[in-house]
Amino acid sequence: MNIIRNKERMAELPYDLYVLRDYDRRTYGQTHLKAMDEVRPSNHRYSTATDRTNNWLWKSQVGLPTYGNCDHCYASGPVGLRCSFCGDGQNGIHTVIYYKTRVLDSVTLGLALGRRHTHARADRLFTKDTPFPVMTVNMIWLETGVDRDKRITQQRRQRMHNSMMQMLPDELDLEQYILRDYDPGTYGEEYIKEEDVVRPLNHRFSRREDEEHHWLYKSVPKCPTYGTCVRCYRMGPVGNHCNSCSGDEHTALYTVIYYKTHILDSITLSEALCNGYAIARADRIYPVGIRFPSMSVNIDWLEMAIGYDSSNTAEKRHKIYAAVIRMLPE
Repeated sequence: MNIIRNKERMAELPYDLYVLRDYDRRTYGQTHLKAMDEVRPSNHRYSTATDRTNNWLWKSQVGLPTYGNCDHCYASGPVGLRCSFCGDGQNGIHTVIYYKTRVLDSVTLGLALGRRHTHARADRLFTKDTPFPVMTVNMIWLETGVDRDKRITQQRRQRMHNSMMQMLPDELDLEQYILRDYDPGTYGEEYIKEEDVVRPLNHRFSRREDEEHHWLYKSVPKCPTYGTCVRCYRMGPVGNHCNSCSGDEHTALYTVIYYKTHILDSITLSEALCNGYAIARADRIYPVGIRFPSMSVNIDWLEMAIGYDSSNTAEKRHKIYAAVIRMLPE
């Protein structure tokens, strides 16, 4: 388990803020959170691509679901708060539950396992020191929740197991994190760390030394983290649509660039071209089997990239040309 925080933003918080975005005590009208303001997966089972597209975490200023499951007794309640249902003096913490790449709906999971639920208050506050734990679990952890209460009958235990299995997605094995061994509960950053970026060791072009050191190992699809847009020559997460281009989005992809037999470092190329960039997220996922785009280029293509910004002076264009040539293999 780990405490997930947006470190830069949290460090600047001067006072307590409401977890519910735009909450106003004078107009809200009730003590507990309304169903319409709860942050849960839209299907009440697990988070989906549609949830991510619709920015489903927006209503929460901490960017997390409203509810988590107790890491001790599996009861559901406001994420980060201590559980009030634990026995034996062990009060666990309500934790956001990931199963592989999906956030499970803690309310539905708690009900499936026969556990009780604590409703979240509408006026809940948080500061930079408020804990919001996240944990990635496996089937063993889930089965332990089914078998936790030894007093229930085998028939009821089987019903709980069936209810739990019905909330898990069938297509889960078709989606993985790009960053190998990524765990949202322990990574602690929204964007990929510098040490996890996959790029040539010399920051210019790939060489035999890269192959000997298995430089693509950190990437599950075995490709560099960043590519170059084939339209505007900006850098961004390989395979994503460029967020700066207009026009046909299907041609505006961040692409792995080959020069002869070498992969060029798109980060260094972007710095040389001064064209801007988009940062890769740490929790980026992809469907298994998808091939990311790649393209072989020649010196003519690179010269077009150098001359793309017509506002550059001849002197600046000459400096850009020299920087690009320096990064090419002999």
